[in-house]
Amino acid sequence: MELVHEQLRRLGAAAESDISLGRAVGREVAPAWRRATRGEHRLPVVLAIVAAIVLQLALPSRLVIHPPWLLP
Repeated sequence: MELVHEQLRRLGAAAESDISLGRAVGREVAPAWRRATRGEHRLPVVLAIVAAIVLQLALPSRLVIHPPWLLP
């Protein structure tokens, strides 16, 4: 458990040095989840969902979880 605390302390110190460096050059420093990004493409996700639905519908009825409309 002490090893985990030591690693967390090191990560915190590294983050603090990055934040102070960013402020020194006049840049706003924010965590990754708060930064504006371009986002992701939707097409790969849509294709994966459609493939899952097609595969579910193509299965023989003895392999389908019932009711069959539940998973798609």
